[in-house]
Amino acid sequence: MLRVTIEMLPRGDESKKYHMGTVEIANDGMGTAERGNYKVRLAGFKSASSRWRTGAVLDFPRKSRGPYDLLLRALAATVGDRAKRLVADLEADWWASGDTGRAPMFYTVFCLADGQGAPLALPQYSHQHESGVLELVLAGARREGFQGTAQERMAELGWRVGPVFA
Repeated sequence: MLRVTIEMLPRGDESKKYHMGTVEIANDGMGTAERGNYKVRLAGFKSASSRWRTGAVLDFPRKSRGPYDLLLRALAATVGDRAKRLVADLEADWWASGDTGRAPMFYTVFCLADGQGAPLALPQYSHQHESGVLELVLAGARREGFQGTAQERMAELGWRVGPVFA
């Protein structure tokens, strides 16, 4: 488990520090050696043991990304659209930088037909950015009465978001 604690030190005075937030990221044991799934808990502002928000990071590429990337995705999964837009912008910048080879044409949802065989793309959930795909998934889930997060819906259905290349 990773734990990130945020403390305020007024004017740098360690003796006056107080807790502002805690992020806990725990491996759920359901991933693979290459890609991990994580449960995320954000503590409230007053107490490190309180629960403010929860979420999940699914299909995280743990071999090619580090703890700061995991933290960023954990925050995106828990603090709302502002973080998801930031992640999408950062991913677009990363792809555009040329460091990864060619950029994807778009992102979409993939699922396994009957839980087996080759993955099938679901084009109705396609978007220029990964965060846009999650917003489409959440909108569809809300129409069906689902009250959780996009990540929870994706996990429930066994879906994942992935890039589509030319």
